[in-house]
Amino acid sequence: LSTFWVTALQINVFLGLMLAAILFSGAGDRFGRRPIALVGAVGVAAAGLLCGFTTKFWQLFVLRGLVGVFMGIAIPPSVAFTAEISTIRVRGFLVSYVCLAWG
Repeated sequence: LSTFWVTALQINVFLGLMLAAILFSGAGDRFGRRPIALVGAVGVAAAGLLCGFTTKFWQLFVLRGLVGVFMGIAIPPSVAFTAEISTIRVRGFLVSYVCLAWG
C-alpha cells in the first residue's frame, strides 16, 4: 500500500472513534458502564481479528472503521469507571493509563 492509503486507513479509525465517542458517550450512563464497555471491547477484538482475514482493501477499510467505532464506544465508560473507583491520589495516573492502553 502507498503512504496515502495507509494514512487513509488510520484516518478511518480515528474518524470512527470520534463519531462513536460523540454519539455513544452517554450510553454508559443510560445502560450501565460495564455492558457498554464489554460491547465495545468485544467489537474491537472481533473487528480487529477479522482484519487479518481480509482479501480486499475495501474490506480492511470497513473493518478498520468498525474498530474505531467500537473503540469510541468502549473508551468513555472505561475512563468514567476508572475515575469512579480510583482514589483521588492515583486517579490521574489510572485514567491516563486507561487512555494510553486504548490508544
